[in-house]
Amino acid sequence: TLAANTTFTFSNQASGQTIVVRLTNTVGNFTVTWPVAVKWVGGTPPVMTIGAFSDVYTFINDGTNIYGAVVQGF
Repeated sequence: TLAANTTFTFSNQASGQTIVVRLTNTVGNFTVTWPVAVKWVGGTPPVMTIGAFSDVYTFINDGTNIYGAVVQGF
């Protein structure tokens, strides 16, 4: 659960590794910043859902790129 605006970084992620993160916002409507290197669908990082909802982020490292996807509003 977010308690402040948060910036994430990745380190030591192995080729072929998948990381899944569930983040829950609060009525504070905090923001999340992801590393610039992540490649998102449409080329733009998603905006965290506002209100007390959860978003589920999936990151896949293919050895060259990190691809990010999100399912929002749980």
